[in-house]
Amino acid sequence: MKNILFLLCCFVITALHAQQKPVFKTILQGGLLAGSSAEAVTLQVVNGFEFKRLYAGAGIGLDYYMQRGVPLFADLRYRFAGEKKSFFMYADAGAHLPWIKNKEERNIISQQTGLYTDAGIGVNLFTKRNNAFVFSVGYSYKHVAEKQQGFSWQPWPQPAESNVLNYDYHFNRIAIKAGLMF
Repeated sequence: MKNILFLLCCFVITALHAQQKPVFKTILQGGLLAGSSAEAVTLQVVNGFEFKRLYAGAGIGLDYYMQRGVPLFADLRYRFAGEKKSFFMYADAGAHLPWIKNKEERNIISQQTGLYTDAGIGVNLFTKRNNAFVFSVGYSYKHVAEKQQGFSWQPWPQPAESNVLNYDYHFNRIAIKAGLMF
């Protein structure tokens, strides 16, 4: 994983030096996450620089799929040629920060930050002002590790070590998103 991130950083740095006049762009998008367990919405904001066909940025979002959280991620996009519409491929990688709701009701002791990834293809539909409507479909993954205080039927006093429940969630889902780039 570290080797992939190192190569990705080298690619971005090389692209930054090779291109001229980077343009700051913001992407606001929302969408649907659908997996084997449920469906949920996602919202994302990505800020970065566009260098001709390459876009590199950093993003934050809200992910409501099963275990609510906040993904923080790096976003890379490569846009294929096209003036009015342009196809692109994208890859996001970063951390999924848990957002615990009703911690006391669910007996949650702790949740750990996990991996967040998203990759796919899409299309930009450009306007006259060089803004774009963005549509994409991809595969998204997030990992959440959680500890909960369990209940034991043993007589009091309860043994502290035996009633901690460990959960390890791996969520694989399809991501369909739409938004604006300006």
